[in-house]
Amino acid sequence: SVVITVVVGHGRSPEGKGWGSRIDSCDVVVRMWDWYPWQLLPDYGTKYDYGLFVLTPKGVSIFNEHNVCTPHKGWLAYHGGTPLLAESLPRRVQGWMEIIGNPLWASLAREMGGVGLNGRLTLTRGCAAAAWAITRSSKGSQVVLVGFDNVACGTNQPVEQSFCPEYWALYMSRF
Repeated sequence: SVVITVVVGHGRSPEGKGWGSRIDSCDVVVRMWDWYPWQLLPDYGTKYDYGLFVLTPKGVSIFNEHNVCTPHKGWLAYHGGTPLLAESLPRRVQGWMEIIGNPLWASLAREMGGVGLNGRLTLTRGCAAAAWAITRSSKGSQVVLVGFDNVACGTNQPVEQSFCPEYWALYMSRF
């Protein structure tokens, strides 16, 4: 049977669209760990099968301090190539966790013309979540990206257009 996996990004395109029930009706929903409370139920849904966080000392520190939701199936810990140290592991993760960060994904991105900042290409959290979902999908299944506004536009948008004000206020308060 066809399995539909939705990866929900932080883009603002779902705002006011009422897509929440459609997202929640899909078989698998992957979200970034810091989606709650600013992604509103009517537009983004609430189903939360897998949550993704960045497995770096700074990323885990922010996660440990601010995470309030636990996904139903497990965690995806994106390791973008920085050295993995014991202190990089989160304290507050309960249940199943898979460390992801396949070098093949970055290699394929470079083959498609990706260069990254200063010539060092690492995937964004959303891109890593999408790559994970695609590589886990069976033949004939679908992966749907929701809130991947930069992908839809083909370029990075200004911060104000990329993140809702509530998320941006939380994000900026972390640094």
